Amino acid sequence: MSDEPERRPYRLCAGEGRRLWAFGDLMILKTTTDEKNGRLFVMEQHVPRHRHAPGRHVHAVDDQAWFVIAGQGRFFVGDETLVAGPGDFIYGPLGIPHAFSADSDDLHVLVITTPAGLEGFFAESGVDASAATHPPDGLAESADDPAVAARYGVTALGPEPRWTPVLTSTPPSRQPSES
Repeated sequence: MSDEPERRPYRLCAGEGRRLWAFGDLMILKTTTDEKNGRLFVMEQHVPRHRHAPGRHVHAVDDQAWFVIAGQGRFFVGDETLVAGPGDFIYGPLGIPHAFSADSDDLHVLVITTPAGLEGFFAESGVDASAATHPPDGLAESADDPAVAARYGVTALGPEPRWTPVLTSTPPSRQPSES
């Protein structure tokens, strides 16, 4: 008998997985430490158009990558500002400060993190989502708790200094797009 999780393929359909509201976003956990013995964490993330500077941070333990499914956003990785849209892939190695924001009403990204474990940070910082929507108005945004972040090798560095909102003529939507 092994302590390793059962090695088998599995499928989660669009929108399936544990849903969290954290840091103003909807997060849908697809693969976590429990399923992959700590090797891989994958989640869908729906980011509404931000009205404030996103939090720049650095990971000491894990690499992260983002695949844009829908919408458009800006990814601040090290000294670079990368504008990304559907089909674009961005890689952020551990130890390099980064942040990202949505320039569309809903930036839908697949976040890939290795090794796994970071999902604990989001679970501790957020709340279980009762619906597959952006967090409801009035729900308090997650606080940047340095002690919680440190347990997961994350250090908050403050707002992204190069971030400015991209204004449009239409108000931001509060619901993820159907993609």
